[in-house]
Amino acid sequence: MALNDVSARLTKASRFAFIILVCVFLYGTPLPTPENILGEIKRHIPIQESLPRPTPWQETYAGYTYTFHPHASYEISGLVVSLHHSDSFIDISHAHDPAQTMDLCVVWGKNISSGAYQEVSYSHGDFTCFYRWEGPTIPDFRPDQIGNTHLIPTTPEIARIIKSVQVGDQVTMRGTLADYRITHPTYGEVGSRHTSLVRTDTGNGACEILLVESLAILKHNVPWRTPLMLVCLTVILTSLVLRIIAFYRAKRPVMGTLTGKPHAENPYNISSFLAKRGLLPKRHHSHSTPSRMEHIDRPTNASPPPSPD
Repeated sequence: MALNDVSARLTKASRFAFIILVCVFLYGTPLPTPENILGEIKRHIPIQESLPRPTPWQETYAGYTYTFHPHASYEISGLVVSLHHSDSFIDISHAHDPAQTMDLCVVWGKNISSGAYQEVSYSHGDFTCFYRWEGPTIPDFRPDQIGNTHLIPTTPEIARIIKSVQVGDQVTMRGTLADYRITHPTYGEVGSRHTSLVRTDTGNGACEILLVESLAILKHNVPWRTPLMLVCLTVILTSLVLRIIAFYRAKRPVMGTLTGKPHAENPYNISSFLAKRGLLPKRHHSHSTPSRMEHIDRPTNASPPPSPD
């Protein structure tokens, strides 16, 4: 199949894929209904235990030295209602904080069992999870059963699992709540952050900082959403690449047959190139009489010329 035919077919498919992506983006990710949420999420209460003799320690991430001050072990399960990739290139707020990879905003307990989590909408900033509702009626939503947790993975495998979490997933995670201070050989002391140790606080400083030792996705929300988006993006990018290739192929000059004769279609024929620009010397054609030897086609039975008298 010719490249142009493949490109034309992929162009039609890419338009359809683009429409799908727009619809998915505008529709967003719907949260699961209460009957699709696990019982342990509905009944869950976070478990926190103070460490008896907390000892600070240091670790290095991408050239930055972190000094951690642990406070308590922490375990929480909940429904992910919003998230933020802290290591995204568009998040300049964490440019000097490479250890933190994601914020997970989760709800649990009565916010799930009462269905109140469906009556509010959620959004995320670089550091904060927001929830709001519309209308005069205040929903029965408990602010002490929603939490935004800053995640610092302790192993590459945990970091990979964290990356795979999507809005609407039901997760459980365990680790250590800790404060930390960041220093750098060039920038000096970059900053410090402090973890929340209660669920009743709000506003700045109300987020938990968790050094994640384990994280599991108990139930995926829309398992087909991410593969569908990847397929659509692949079709669109492939169509774009083929269109670019076809464009440059159409612009490329066609090679003519290299023969001794001038070929007007051949851009590599030097004589044709110079002649079009009047750079070749003019040729003068002579009209000399052919010699006797050239008339070899004379009849053999011709009579000889008469002898002189």
